[in-house]
Amino acid sequence: MGAWIKANEGVNQTPNELIESYIQNSVIASYSGEVLGTVHYPLDGKPNDLMKNGEINLNFDFAKNSIDGAVNFDAGNDAWKTSLTNLAQ
Repeated sequence: MGAWIKANEGVNQTPNELIESYIQNSVIASYSGEVLGTVHYPLDGKPNDLMKNGEINLNFDFAKNSIDGAVNFDAGNDAWKTSLTNLAQ
C-alpha cells in the first residue's frame, strides 16, 4: 500500500521536506473517500461478497505521528465498522 503527498503549486519542496514542515507546523490533514472491493471468507467457505456503502474518513496528525478515523462498509448481510484511534505510523 502506498500514498503520495503533493506540494502546493509553485512551491519547490520534496515530499520529505513537505512532511517535515507539516510536523513542525502541527498540521492535521483529513482524507475522506469511498471503500470499494470484495470481502473474501477463506476459512468458512462462504461466497465472496461485494462491498457496498463503503466510506473511509481519516485524520492525520503529523506532529503526533498518528492517524484517527473510521472505515465502514456493508458486504452481504454483514456491516463492517472499524475505528482507528491513535494508530501510530
